[in-house]
Amino acid sequence: MDIREIAEGVKSQVGLMIEDGDELSPVLFIISGEEVKIVGFELNEHVKEGWQVLLPTLLHRFDAAAYIMVVEAWRSIQLAEDSPLTKRLESGELRVSQLPQDDKEEVVQMLVVENGKSFQCWCAKIKSIADRRFITGWEEPPEAIKIAGRMIVSEW
Repeated sequence: MDIREIAEGVKSQVGLMIEDGDELSPVLFIISGEEVKIVGFELNEHVKEGWQVLLPTLLHRFDAAAYIMVVEAWRSIQLAEDSPLTKRLESGELRVSQLPQDDKEEVVQMLVVENGKSFQCWCAKIKSIADRRFITGWEEPPEAIKIAGRMIVSEW
């Protein structure tokens, strides 16, 4: 099963869900051979704290070759490198969700990870006009943006 084909299908479905007004719950697609298992979950602090153990456990349990994870998130809008907010974000003292509205944007993030081989990330901005939500299109983050964090497991 080609992970890139699956990723393109997921992107299409996510766009339709957002446009239909559906709330996008975090979803994990576990790819093993010709099977895809779909796991929905609530992304609360307990899950976030245990994710580095939970995700590899699931990937081992289902003998996964790859996974795709889709979540709604906040992304900071380009802050100056010497900004006090940037320093607080980097130190972990402040979360992006706590930034003033003008300094953040709502996005859908999709991580596509093959065990020990490759890692890709796409983001799509979520816009709202007259109570309608839609995504502006998928983009890969610029090379300068480091994609890292406790939610990413690249080898299991």
